Amino acid sequence: MKRLVLALVACLAALTAPATPLSEYYREAAALQLPASPRLAAYDAATALAAKPDASADWTTLQQALEAGTLPENGALLAETLLALNAAAEGDLERYKARAVALKAKTSSATLRKAVDVTDLLASCPACGGKATCATCKGTLKCAPCKGRGTLTKSTSSGKALSLDTPKRVRCAACAGSGKCPACQGRPSTCKHCNGSSKVPNVELVLARIAQLAGQLQAHLATQFKEDLTAREQSTLLASELKQAQSLPDPAEALAFLNALPPERVAAIQWSCVGALRAELEAIVSKARELAAAQANARTELRAEIAQAQRADTPLKGMVALLPLFEKYAQCDALPELHTAFDGLFAAAKAQRRLQREGLEARVAALGRLQTQPALLIDQANALLADWPEADAPKPLRDYAKQAGRADLTAFLSERPFDDARANLERARQKAERLQAETEAAGPAWWIWAAIGLGGLFVLYVLYAAINNFLARKAERERQARQRAALESVRATMARRRH
Repeated sequence: MKRLVLALVACLAALTAPATPLSEYYREAAALQLPASPRLAAYDAATALAAKPDASADWTTLQQALEAGTLPENGALLAETLLALNAAAEGDLERYKARAVALKAKTSSATLRKAVDVTDLLASCPACGGKATCATCKGTLKCAPCKGRGTLTKSTSSGKALSLDTPKRVRCAACAGSGKCPACQGRPSTCKHCNGSSKVPNVELVLARIAQLAGQLQAHLATQFKEDLTAREQSTLLASELKQAQSLPDPAEALAFLNALPPERVAAIQWSCVGALRAELEAIVSKARELAAAQANARTELRAEIAQAQRADTPLKGMVALLPLFEKYAQCDALPELHTAFDGLFAAAKAQRRLQREGLEARVAALGRLQTQPALLIDQANALLADWPEADAPKPLRDYAKQAGRADLTAFLSERPFDDARANLERARQKAERLQAETEAAGPAWWIWAAIGLGGLFVLYVLYAAINNFLARKAERERQARQRAALESVRATMARRRH
């Protein structure tokens, strides 16, 4: 009876349940667009130029990518080569020369220097026909009929064999008497197109080289921007596939279609919606088959517990919190979300451990540079060792990895990722301890003894100087006493004589 009541309640809940938000998920997925990427724009420009080198818009895009620093180093050099060649193709030889000089100053690559050099792509100037001088006078600047004189000799005879008439000079009609070439007016000229060199770059050959180099740039950027290109390609494919799935009338068919998507689609920007779509399709199929709301409740509870586990202090603690849910929600149609959440936490744990290891290695390397200060190195090394982390490997996770045959998780939990850094730290500390012991055993440094010796010599010198000074003053006093005694004796003698 109890089971019958529960079944009736489940059927009622299924009949009164609100409409599925499946269409909303499809709409959200369709609304997601790959953000505009300067990298992809640069790649597309290179692709277009490889097919059509004279597309001005693509040259503008390539110039902008170069100025914005979007291109990697080798790609930037290729782009500068292409822009220089484009200037040559457009006939702007001054701009070409400036770009070619700038490129050669930036690189020593013989390949790029040869590529930007168009001396092997020259042809006769179409403007002057390869002749920089006037075609009429051949550079003489003189009128050809009158040879520059301005006049011509004209006979006045009437046609008789013998005539006494003298020839008459008339003004040359070709140059109007100026004697200058009627074509160039006697002014030396230089072809504006070739600047008098008679040669200009052959546009077709230059464009062919541009197409070749643009293909090389495209291949280079395809490698450098692989992640962006993959994301765009997979996003385009997944967008079409989601439309196809949405057009399927049977939810079971749509679910099978989404489950059969190739793993490469994970790079698509809409991939975040696929999990929700799958879960909702599974829910629809389950409701249609079982007429029960229990699955929806279970999904809600599972997602709440997943969210709680994802808020754990560390990814490993979150993974441990998820383990009981595999059995608890074994029949839940949202169980794949649990696997996805578990794998996501596992990826976060690996990233956290990698960052932790790199941080320890950086700190150990920094301590290694304190070898000239062994006492400081020892203190800091001891402090770091006192706070040294250990790779956490909870027993529930080890048991799960063994039972589930997760070799990747088993290997991760078996790692000792910090041992190398610890060994390096121990070696640095021991070396510092030996250096400190050697310094203490050797006693004061030589310069200390030298200072002591110099101080002793200075003290002896001061004592010697003081003694000499004392003896000199004593001798002076004795001399003065003798002198006074002699004077007194003389005075006494003179006094006696006077008496």
